Amino acid sequence: MFYNGFERYSGILIDIYFDYFLAKDFNKYSTVALKQFSEQVYKVYQQAQALLPQSSSRFLDYVIKNNIYTSYSALAGIEQVLTHLSHRMSHGVRLQDSVKIFREQEVILQTNFDVFFKEAYQVFLK
Repeated sequence: MFYNGFERYSGILIDIYFDYFLAKDFNKYSTVALKQFSEQVYKVYQQAQALLPQSSSRFLDYVIKNNIYTSYSALAGIEQVLTHLSHRMSHGVRLQDSVKIFREQEVILQTNFDVFFKEAYQVFLK
């Protein structure tokens, strides 16, 4: 769906939009609220931050400061993440422009996510 116009980045886009579906409906997949889950994960990151390379540490600072996991639950948050990612890549590709395609294909993508997540969860349980 994203290949035309975002050839090299279509896999990244699918990953980010799947993150959106997971965050948006997090209560379907977890007994812990997304906000609480995010706060717990951010604490683990902060405790381990000294063990990480500086580039990873800076990225984690960005994730925590912008509360990325929670922001993924809104399309505006996804668009912001895609904008920041586009600037970091410096390839002139505006990943945030993929939101238009996403909106046109959201039902199909949601269906694909549901199938993927169900299968991934089944593998996890084995």
